Amino acid sequence: MLGLRVTADLKRKLEAEALKSGRSLSQETEIRVQQSFDEEAREQKLAERDEKLVERVEDMLKKRDDEQEKLWREVEEAKNRLLDLIKRSEAEDEARK
Repeated sequence: MLGLRVTADLKRKLEAEALKSGRSLSQETEIRVQQSFDEEAREQKLAERDEKLVERVEDMLKKRDDEQEKLWREVEEAKNRLLDLIKRSEAEDEARK
């Protein structure tokens, strides 16, 4: 048994909904309280799911950034090798003259 004090306005709303649904005032109140707990549980599950999704996206972005950084290093290394080859070729050309 639970005694509950509510405002007159809330009591009128509960009575109206109980009448519409064919439930007693007590049943209507219990259902609505339970629904509030159920909604909180759903919101918590959604928040946890969203947090996991954000973590997965962050992981994917980090992996992409790491791969992109690796590619830039490889491009820089290739550019440097090419520049070295050009310098050697120019030096060889000068030596032949």
